[in-house]
Amino acid sequence: MNAATKYRRRALEVEAVQWTAHNLDEIRALCSGAFTIDCGWALAIPIPEDRRVVGMRDFLVAHVGHYVVRIADGLYLPMTAEHFEKTYEQVPSEPQAEGVR
Repeated sequence: MNAATKYRRRALEVEAVQWTAHNLDEIRALCSGAFTIDCGWALAIPIPEDRRVVGMRDFLVAHVGHYVVRIADGLYLPMTAEHFEKTYEQVPSEPQAEGVR
């Protein structure tokens, strides 16, 4: 009988902004305008055509409190705060070299 093998997620740095319904400019900067507002309290984030699954909707919805995460070239995913905080940790900023501003 084979024993199960354990795996861990590879290190992956992403950029993300938590949607508060009051930080539209931050979301716009992250997504380069690749979303539309739905009812003012949720974001409809389009899925790029080359990544769509036939028969599925062509957008994902982020509600207030969700993080909008930039995963790869033009791919943005909404993620609940609970899932985001379990999956990712903040990358510490690198200290600036002396005399560099």
